Amino acid sequence: MKPGLRPGRRASHQKPSLKPCAIIEVGQNMQSVRSIAAQLFYQHSLASAVAGITSLALLAALTNADQWFGWILVGLTLMVPLASHEIRSEYRLLSTFYMVLASQQLMVIALTFMDFRPIDLWDATYFDSLASSFSYNDSSSLTWEVGYVFYVNILSLVYKLNDRLFVGAEFSVLLVTVSQVVIAHIAITMGIPRHRVWWVCLSGLIPASILFFSTPYREALQLLLLALAILGATKLIIERDRVWIVLLVPAIIFFGCLHKALMVYAGVFISLTMCWFVCIDYRRSTRMGAMVLVVTGSVFYAWNPVLSSAFEPLVALFNGDVVEQITFYRERMVDWGNPRTSYGIIYDWSTPVATLMTLTNIYLHYLFAPWFGIERWVDVYAVAESWMRIILLAGIAVNTPDILRERKGGVIVIFLLYLGLTALWAVGTTNYGQGIRHHVLTNWMLVMVAVASIPSLPKTADRR
Repeated sequence: MKPGLRPGRRASHQKPSLKPCAIIEVGQNMQSVRSIAAQLFYQHSLASAVAGITSLALLAALTNADQWFGWILVGLTLMVPLASHEIRSEYRLLSTFYMVLASQQLMVIALTFMDFRPIDLWDATYFDSLASSFSYNDSSSLTWEVGYVFYVNILSLVYKLNDRLFVGAEFSVLLVTVSQVVIAHIAITMGIPRHRVWWVCLSGLIPASILFFSTPYREALQLLLLALAILGATKLIIERDRVWIVLLVPAIIFFGCLHKALMVYAGVFISLTMCWFVCIDYRRSTRMGAMVLVVTGSVFYAWNPVLSSAFEPLVALFNGDVVEQITFYRERMVDWGNPRTSYGIIYDWSTPVATLMTLTNIYLHYLFAPWFGIERWVDVYAVAESWMRIILLAGIAVNTPDILRERKGGVIVIFLLYLGLTALWAVGTTNYGQGIRHHVLTNWMLVMVAVASIPSLPKTADRR
């Protein structure tokens, strides 16, 4: 022992030994650094690949004068996800975006250049030919009627630049890509953890969504307007920022302009949002409600000739017997074409209980048909999609107590909006082939509610 040192004491120059917990913490930090570096490398590599493909698309636009605008739309579509910081910073979300985008672009190529037709795309062909003929007319001569003509007029304005089916398909893909960005922001606003937002965007990989969003259907524009309206509603309810009413009202009104029945839903949408906000803040909602009435009333007054036809379905229901109108419409749809995928529902309006059972049967068939009925190989997909909704609704039902306990108001509102829109589509849908097309507008809402209803894991204290 060195002189001057007491027993039991070590020299000051001796290095203290590291504790096991410190070694573990250093290892975890090193692993975290490596993970962040790998994510950054992946994001930069993906961005570089996107930039290269975009450059090729622009080069194709310069060399292919026949479809130049379509290739420009391809380049714009590829750059959209990179414009959002929330998407760029989460590599799994960014990867999901480009997986969906790649699937849609492959479908566009198959539909436009290879004449691939997995199903009858009659509406898309009709909209394309009608917009092509409208594009040669003066823009001032367009009649902005509520319904599919409203969408055809918008598509014709695009075709004035470049009249090609490829352009119409890429226009739909661009609208859907912007919609996916809006949907991601809705999920973040609702408080869904950042590492789970990509689960919501996986709904874009549903085969029906890839097909119907890669053609000149109006569903692509409907999706964008519906997503913008729901973003405004969630911002209004969760953040209580009345500025978002400027986005909500025009988006849902233009959403209704694309279909007569959806104009009725637009009124339900605004009413539900306002009523929910009233429960949160009475004074503020009173002022905002007055603003909504003024703006909505001004639009209806200015567009009276255009919007008057939007309420024909509602007026027809209230002028006559509701159930008779529903039966007449549905039987006419069944008789027109006699589809193989018809629900085959028997209507019984004899008693209130029978009426309730019939309406319930209509709604359940819309959500879940064809159940187990597989007659052809194409029915396998319809069955798989219906069981997807069953599983998602079952998960939501199981987690309902957590939703109510944590007071997730945004989740409840979106679920109510989902129920309202699906109930509206169910009234006029008579076969599950038609139902698959309508579900592309609402499947993402159900997925979002299911993901948002998953309880967050409690934060555990660090072990020492």
